[in-house]
Amino acid sequence: MLPVEIGGYKGAEEEMIFSSWLGDIREVIRPRQTAAARAIRITRLALLFGVVLRVACGLAWASEEDASKSGTASFRVFPNQVFTTGKPGQLGLYIGGEDWHLLIDMPGYERISEVGKPPEFFMPEHFLFMRHPASGTTASILAEKVPGADGERACREWHAPYTSKARDQTARHVGNRGTVGKVVEVERHGKRLQVFDSEDRQFGPRQAIFWFPWYRGHCFDIHFNVTSPVAEEEALKIFDSLTYVPGKPVGVEISRGFGFAGRTLMRLSVPIAWQYRHRPGPPGPVGGAELLPSSTPIASFLVFPLGTRSPGVRERSLHDEVEANRRSIERRMQFVSPVRQVCSTGTCVYFFDLSVGPFLSSDPHSYEYHRQGWADFDGRIMGLSLLYRDDSKEDAQRMTEAFSRAQVADLAVSSPRPAATCSNPAALSAGKKLVFTTGQQGQLGLHLEGEDWHLLVDMPGFEPDDSGAADCTDVFLGMSNQSTGIKVSVAAERVDGPTDAESCRRHYATRLQQTRDAIARDTPESGIVGPVVDVEMNGKIVQLVKARPPKSQVGGPDVEVKLLNWFPYYRGFCFTFFLVFQAAEAEKEVQRFLDSVTYVNHPPPR
Repeated sequence: MLPVEIGGYKGAEEEMIFSSWLGDIREVIRPRQTAAARAIRITRLALLFGVVLRVACGLAWASEEDASKSGTASFRVFPNQVFTTGKPGQLGLYIGGEDWHLLIDMPGYERISEVGKPPEFFMPEHFLFMRHPASGTTASILAEKVPGADGERACREWHAPYTSKARDQTARHVGNRGTVGKVVEVERHGKRLQVFDSEDRQFGPRQAIFWFPWYRGHCFDIHFNVTSPVAEEEALKIFDSLTYVPGKPVGVEISRGFGFAGRTLMRLSVPIAWQYRHRPGPPGPVGGAELLPSSTPIASFLVFPLGTRSPGVRERSLHDEVEANRRSIERRMQFVSPVRQVCSTGTCVYFFDLSVGPFLSSDPHSYEYHRQGWADFDGRIMGLSLLYRDDSKEDAQRMTEAFSRAQVADLAVSSPRPAATCSNPAALSAGKKLVFTTGQQGQLGLHLEGEDWHLLVDMPGFEPDDSGAADCTDVFLGMSNQSTGIKVSVAAERVDGPTDAESCRRHYATRLQQTRDAIARDTPESGIVGPVVDVEMNGKIVQLVKARPPKSQVGGPDVEVKLLNWFPYYRGFCFTFFLVFQAAEAEKEVQRFLDSVTYVNHPPPR
């Protein structure tokens, strides 16, 4: 296998696990950084810690279901998969484990793959993100199983926060170049849609169209951005083409997604009949996805992440690194082929074959050759390993070519939406979480629709951020303060058992400990994640976790970050106040924030 030190790796496991969040912030963690840089750092750290510790939404480092199936929390198989059919322009949408699939006609659409940007559909819920080159229309399709949803109306309510956020993000993008309308419901072709219009002097008019159909417990989100009435009519025809088909698809290649260590994600097209399982490392620090062909004389097809190349090393040829590795083992092997390559629009795979005799043609478990390959996906190195015989050379080549067309991205960067697990099972009937301003500068009010009380909290200098926390059904808000570098999210969950703050802490204790332990397992020895400890702050008991990123990754002095959870109780609800801040710089501001929380025993003024 390729040595860990290839191309400037500084420990493949450490680099792979931490490059996605620490690599982005190396240049902003400095002894004398600006307030804005501190806020950027805290926000990105919150993407790592804040999301997994957002316990009120039930989020975890890796889902318990996936962990139990694979035997490790470091490996996930994404359920939403895409395949092509014999009809030109038709796509199939399949959710793993279901006994049905969907067909949709999208002639002329091409997959979007911008250089340097991970594809959006690397989120578990995403099927695709595509563009029609002629019309400029973009299309996105998602699906997620939503507890309690029993029809299209429930799906519209479930997706309402996302639709509103999409509209607000468009308004921020357009700025003073034009206008953005409100989200309204319309009926087109017998379907209830949500739309909003925008007019941009630079890019012209657009209309965002959302349709949220329901099928067997799943809420779909079919979203088109069109630029003309003709394009709108074409989008509606695509909606009309959506067909639900009983039975699992047969005889097709599925674009299957695999996740490694909660960070590196890969989509690879393989026959749907192939089985898959997690192969613990080595090769690779966290193992790989082993694909088991059902009817070909190949034992298995293994793909695995090796690490991330630093920017200064990416200019060096991966071919030369593979050639050096080949030469190092050539003296010890009976046969080693020259380094060859297979290239596609995705990347180039550099590989060579080794003889692995003795070979017995009569033994179905005997193989002649072992192929080892490596590919660079925008700095992420993935490895390939397969065994084959002379009579399966074509199969080996086909798999190598499929590997070159794979897509690799990072979930922490490309997953702005929460999963359906964000909500407790009663979320759809729990009412809306409303945030409003008061007459006092910097003060916000928090109100649960239908309740005859509300909360007040002082948040001067805080502004909404784009972490996606506010999309979660149970979350009121996610905000950051540029001057102090504090990040805050506030959530509320209706509970039956707890009747005070102590019982709320017990309610969340297991989830909080599990996520802390999962982070610690994936942290190199040079980084530190402390235990969950109870701390008293002005009579409030909070749960605190201290973390220090690996010093070598930060490129400067030790940086301690505190992650604070406060779980107060009020009238049938457990609240989660989650804050991320640098240890010594913002503790007084955090204390003032917690002390400002006030419960008001009447509805907010209209």
